[in-house]
Amino acid sequence: MRHEIVGFLIVGGVAFFIDTGFLQFFIYLGLGPYWGRAISFTMALISSWWG
Repeated sequence: MRHEIVGFLIVGGVAFFIDTGFLQFFIYLGLGPYWGRAISFTMALISSWWG
């Protein structure tokens, strides 16, 4: 049980940093908050699915 909780926390934390990091990057590139969020959310979703 503890192993699953730790894995959940690690994968969720990595997905959070992927989402926020790429959102800031895409806003910096000029995509805007909505397109940036759509792309960064998709990237975080895929990374957490693989995790």
